[in-house]
Amino acid sequence: MPIPVEKEHVFRTSVDFQKEVMLKIYEGERVQNSNGILHVSAEESISGEKNQITLINREGRLSEEEIDRMVNEAQRYRMEDEQFKEKILAKNSLEDYAYRVRKLVKEDEVISKVPSGYLKYVSEAVDKTINWLRHAVPMDVDVYNSKKDELKEMSSTLSEMRQYGATKRPKFSQ
Repeated sequence: MPIPVEKEHVFRTSVDFQKEVMLKIYEGERVQNSNGILHVSAEESISGEKNQITLINREGRLSEEEIDRMVNEAQRYRMEDEQFKEKILAKNSLEDYAYRVRKLVKEDEVISKVPSGYLKYVSEAVDKTINWLRHAVPMDVDVYNSKKDELKEMSSTLSEMRQYGATKRPKFSQ
């Protein structure tokens, strides 16, 4: 963002006649206002009453060298951060899917149309996946996606059986 930066945000109070709002402002890895001056203004929307304050940060500011170092570190580790983010997203996607399949297995419509042996097989696979997620060290994205694909295959069979009844024979070993 170019400097100076102007941002607007509308806040709504949580109770009537609230007189104060606390805002926390942080200085991060990128320079948002290089001179350390922040102008804050507020306007009460109903009465139109306005107020403003100027904040000047002279103490405890990061030096230009510290800011440059932080920006360089952010750029240097960007790829590593993206890979970590992808792993977390894949793990969360697998976990979310496992819980959705667990919920599907417990639906009355599924229980009434799907053989109990297959429901037990899928339930055990879901429990095993959830337990693995709780204890596994971060894995490669492909590992999470592979496990999710296994659950998808099982749940698609469940969905078909729920829709058409148990005419489709699931492949599983007891």
